[in-house]
Amino acid sequence: GYSVNKTKDGWLVVLTNNEGVYKPQHGMSVTDYRATSAVAIQTALPVKSVGEWETGETVAITKDGSGISTISYTVPAGAIRILEIK
Repeated sequence: GYSVNKTKDGWLVVLTNNEGVYKPQHGMSVTDYRATSAVAIQTALPVKSVGEWETGETVAITKDGSGISTISYTVPAGAIRILEIK
């Protein structure tokens, strides 16, 4: 899932990956860490930088000749990641 929020400096995109988390009726939940989720965000808005808040990573941006920017990111199983797009 995802959520988008406009900020004064750009956009926040919250990415949620619920895959790979199994909750038995009794006991601790189990995570299958192979269940990552590859995400591609495409926009015609000007993108200068993308950073991830939890890990501190700088996320790569690919720009094509027509002004479209593509942001590619992999969200781990059972994780939430917040991308700040400026």
